[in-house]
Amino acid sequence: MLCLLAQPAWALTIDPSTLNTTLTPGGEVSQRFAAVTTSAGEQFNQWEPLSGVGQLTPRNGSANADYSYADPGNLQHCDTRTARVTATGLFSVGPTSASAPIEITYQDPLSISGRAQSLSGAPGATVRFTATFSGGRAPFAGSSLLPGATVTISGNQISYRYQIPIGTPAGMLNDSVTVNGQTTSCKGDSATIDVGINVTPPLSVSPSELTLSGEPGSQVNAQLQISGGGSPYSASASDGGQVALNGGIIDYSYAIPDGATGSLSDVVRVIDENAAFVDVPISIQVTSSPPPELTVTPAQLALEGAPGSQVTGQLQISGGILPYTANAEIGQVSVNDSVVDYRYDIPGGAAGRLSDSIRVTDEQGASRSVAVSIEVSSPIVVTPSPLALSGRSAVGIESSASKTFAVAGGTPPYTLVVASGGSGQVEPGRLDSAGNAVYSVVIPANAAAMTISDQVLITDARGLRLELPVTLEVAASNALSSRPDLTPNQRSVARAIETLCPQLSLMTNRTPDQQDLFQQCSDMLANASSSSIPRTLTEITTEKANAATSVAITTGTQQMTNIGERLAALRRGATGVSVRGLSLNLDGQSLSADRIADALSAQRMGGAASGDDAFGRWGFFINGSFNFGDKDATDNESGFDFSTAGVSAGVDYRFSDEFIAGGALGYGNNDTSFDANGGGLDTETWHLGAYGTYSWSDRGYVDAMLEYGWQSYDSSRNIRYRVDSSTQAVSRQARADYDGTQFGISVGAGYDFDEGPLSYGLYGRAGYLEVNVDGFTERGAGRPERSDLRHPDGQSGSRLLSHRTRIIGGVPARRFGVRELRCIARQTRLDRQPDRCRPALGIRIAGSVIASTQLARKATLGTTINPMAACRGAGCRATGPARVVPSSSGDRPA
Repeated sequence: MLCLLAQPAWALTIDPSTLNTTLTPGGEVSQRFAAVTTSAGEQFNQWEPLSGVGQLTPRNGSANADYSYADPGNLQHCDTRTARVTATGLFSVGPTSASAPIEITYQDPLSISGRAQSLSGAPGATVRFTATFSGGRAPFAGSSLLPGATVTISGNQISYRYQIPIGTPAGMLNDSVTVNGQTTSCKGDSATIDVGINVTPPLSVSPSELTLSGEPGSQVNAQLQISGGGSPYSASASDGGQVALNGGIIDYSYAIPDGATGSLSDVVRVIDENAAFVDVPISIQVTSSPPPELTVTPAQLALEGAPGSQVTGQLQISGGILPYTANAEIGQVSVNDSVVDYRYDIPGGAAGRLSDSIRVTDEQGASRSVAVSIEVSSPIVVTPSPLALSGRSAVGIESSASKTFAVAGGTPPYTLVVASGGSGQVEPGRLDSAGNAVYSVVIPANAAAMTISDQVLITDARGLRLELPVTLEVAASNALSSRPDLTPNQRSVARAIETLCPQLSLMTNRTPDQQDLFQQCSDMLANASSSSIPRTLTEITTEKANAATSVAITTGTQQMTNIGERLAALRRGATGVSVRGLSLNLDGQSLSADRIADALSAQRMGGAASGDDAFGRWGFFINGSFNFGDKDATDNESGFDFSTAGVSAGVDYRFSDEFIAGGALGYGNNDTSFDANGGGLDTETWHLGAYGTYSWSDRGYVDAMLEYGWQSYDSSRNIRYRVDSSTQAVSRQARADYDGTQFGISVGAGYDFDEGPLSYGLYGRAGYLEVNVDGFTERGAGRPERSDLRHPDGQSGSRLLSHRTRIIGGVPARRFGVRELRCIARQTRLDRQPDRCRPALGIRIAGSVIASTQLARKATLGTTINPMAACRGAGCRATGPARVVPSSSGDRPA
């Protein structure tokens, strides 16, 4: 059986169970709490210590306790503080407790001390007040309703400031100042105070303007009354008056100068303490005798100008009353005291007569009109404009350029000057009527290409001025010779032309030849960039004269070759009469009598040789060659075709088996035709020669030859060119007859070796050939008169060095290699005799080397094979074919 025992109900409570209250500044909260039991078995025990703010004081011998909390002085509006009161009891079942919460809210709403503020001030014055406030919750801010007013807060103090605007009418201005704290749930976060501003009357002066009158030298006086505004006041006069301030009264005085007329003016300024001010204008009429009548001179204004120019005039005003004003219908005017300045810009294209009117008015309204007449004249006209010139800088001398221009229009006479800093000059400096003037400028010597800019100022009788721009394009002094497409010889002639032509230009009385030369060189310099310049320079260059030395060397070498072939034949054992050295050469292909004789000898097997013994120790020969071919042009020498015939005939004597000597007479003829129908050169040459050979052993030999010759030349050189399409074509021929000499010597040696059936040998030769060409003059190249081109004496030399290795066998000789360097140099002088040209002009025409002589070196290497044993001596007969060696070498060893 389950028994449930009912427990008795018990409870411990506190009365009141809660405490919600407010605290005001400086106040205190107090409350008595009682612990209450609800059954007989219950018993109050004690009050526990207070939790939170305040103090709890139990009452002895009872279940009551007193709670209190005073303002601590550091609370802000709407701060909240809390506490809890707790009591304990004893019960049959054990201890128990009860508690009551406490919440205290601090109430200190924002408030401003004092009542509404009343302020007063005049326009311009600053009104202000301060007040304190309390309560509320920081931070705080202040504001007002009136624009321009400022409210500042410092701690718990309000500062208000407002400057009454100048011009504010008298009356009341209302404002409201509000202090706002932090917004809370307790309300009371702002406070407002009203502000009333009484605006007093503004500063004023009576009368507001003042008109006085008096005679020159007298003093005028007046009084002004000040009212309103804020005192103290101050006053001053701006234009000579005097003021004295006595309270609100101003005493004004003005001394009229002696001789003053018309109207004078002054201004009195009054300022109050608020910086508000009032200006009182004062007019002082000088009441002397009546002013003279307004007069303007001249009564009419006559002006003249060209279209696009500005005309000006001046009028003088007298009488009337100052100040004066003026205006014009179409022009512009300005007034300076009693002078009127008038100006008018004549439109471009205007013509005939223009009219205007100027009206002058004085202070009292009196006016006068002046008629203006503007005669439009023609402008200054310059033809051509702008002025463009071209010129060339000259070598060694200054040159000049000039151009004529015409001046017309405007109003003569004209003054002509070159602008300041200009390079040229203009003549004449004055033209009394329309006419021509010449601008000229000096071009510096040896100048590079450049542009010279200048300006000529032309002024007519009315002062109208025109600026004529001038541009000079200057070609460089070396524009011809600096062309990159010229050969060295062409460039040399170009430099001579650049030097010669300026010298000829200085001559006032040129001969026909000199004038012709001046015209040709001027055309070349004026057309220095023409594509025909290289050909023109080639035509007038004397490169073709180099052919004379080339021909002389060829004929001299040919004669020494003929003698050399005779020596070779003698070493082979030739006796009697021989024509084996005759040959025909055509463009390097040779057909010789040697080969024909060898062929016949091979068929006869040597049977014909016996007939030569009839001459004993004497021997006779005829050697020669006939050559045809051409030579290509080079930068230094013209190309040409040639045909050459050279024959040598001689007699020799065998003094012993080791030594043979003889002499020869030679003749040569050369016909040369220059390329492109450039003319020709015919040459005849006579030669005397001596030769000899000596066998100093069975294997070694030495031979030598000596030659001297005379040449006769007949040349013609066709000159055809056209500098530019704008110049005339030139077609002329230069002819010359002249002579020359030559001298040659050659020494050679050789040595043979035998190796069984095979024989070989070494030999070498050194030779020297000198050619001298007499000076000569080309004639007939003038137009149409004679013009001479002179060439000084020239000398050319040829040195020959050769070495060979010889192997005796049965194979015809073969030349393994030939290396040749030929160098030619000539100097030719273009002679002219103008009295102002000193010294004579030199033109250097280069050949193939930079030297005063022509030098040729040749080295030859050759081999031969002969099936027979070596054959030497007087009784030797060659049975194999002769070796073939280069005929130009002059060496044919046996």
